[in-house]
Amino acid sequence: MPAIRNARLVLKDRIEPGAVEFEGSRITAVRPGARGGAGFDANGAFLVPGFVDLHVHGGGGADFLDAQPEAFETALKFFASRGTTSLLATALTASPAEMCAFLSETARAMARSDLPSEVLGAHLEGPFLNPQQKGCHLVQYIRNPTESEVDGYLRFVPTLRHVTIAPEIDGAPEAIRRFRAAGVTVSAGHTMADERHLRKALEAGLSHGTHLWSSMSSFHREGPFRILGAVEWLLGEDAVTTEVIADLKHLSPSFLRIAYRTKGPDRLCLVSDAMRGAGMPPGSRWRIGPEETGVEAIVEDGVGMLPDRSSLASSVTPIDRMVKNVVEAVGVPLHEAIRMASLTPARVAGVADRKGSLEAGKDADFVLLGEGLGVLGVWGRGRAVSGVALTLSGGRA
Repeated sequence: MPAIRNARLVLKDRIEPGAVEFEGSRITAVRPGARGGAGFDANGAFLVPGFVDLHVHGGGGADFLDAQPEAFETALKFFASRGTTSLLATALTASPAEMCAFLSETARAMARSDLPSEVLGAHLEGPFLNPQQKGCHLVQYIRNPTESEVDGYLRFVPTLRHVTIAPEIDGAPEAIRRFRAAGVTVSAGHTMADERHLRKALEAGLSHGTHLWSSMSSFHREGPFRILGAVEWLLGEDAVTTEVIADLKHLSPSFLRIAYRTKGPDRLCLVSDAMRGAGMPPGSRWRIGPEETGVEAIVEDGVGMLPDRSSLASSVTPIDRMVKNVVEAVGVPLHEAIRMASLTPARVAGVADRKGSLEAGKDADFVLLGEGLGVLGVWGRGRAVSGVALTLSGGRA
């Protein structure tokens, strides 16, 4: 039976030497304290559960919104090499036809067992956003929800797993209610909402916040009174989870420290929000969204930017680097940083029964990290997909 031994197991609440055994795609045993036996010798490296990314648009020069098998293959290969073993393919705001093509291709990718990283479903980041907080979204495609368009997206459930909506726009409360009733997680994002809109959205089924602080309202005054914006409400509301882009460009360590101390590792997720430019060298120009219709962006100073530098254009940093960032720059304990990159997003995505932690019965998704938290090897559903490899007997390849 294949095994990884002599590892430092990063468990939900601690780090402990031990071994993990697996067969086929599932973990069969987790043995803290075990040191000997057959299997792949990790030589004391950290063994962590595979990362789960709720919010990722593409990488390696490909975008999921290209809606082509080759684009999915390219992006998934890149992210698997960086430890992301499962993800929600995310679409930027586009035309209804482009978004439906994306959903169709996502459904096909979900059915494939040969891909290096598992596609858990689709995340629509839009089109139901507030144009005042559009970020790098194309304003001509931003629109309010209508019954017919929501119906069109609901046809893709269960492929459709997650949507981002601005709660204050016309039609949002009913759209939130209908998505939630269909089992879709609803997140507040690209929004000018205040606490009154957000309380109504919570009652309708809102449960998450998209990239905290990024394209999001803060408090304002009405006469002598201060009214919470989305940032403060999400930080203070225990009933919702949220996410941060921890590339140290979207948010400084001080912002990340506030989020971590306020929400804690069980209600805060690390997300890459990575675009096509992830994995491309500095100075590379690429398009946000579909190659033919997307807006141009540039990789500069470790982040994506619009060419006029008026706005960030999402991240080019995968989750593995974000784990390192929050450990080294924010002071988050490693086992909690891993939880923010694995079990907590797995719960948000509704797959914590099989993803997100080293436990018997769960999928054999592992990442081996060195002393500097660099990725040494990755296994997805029991198969070595990057770096080190296993033979059928569990020894070195």
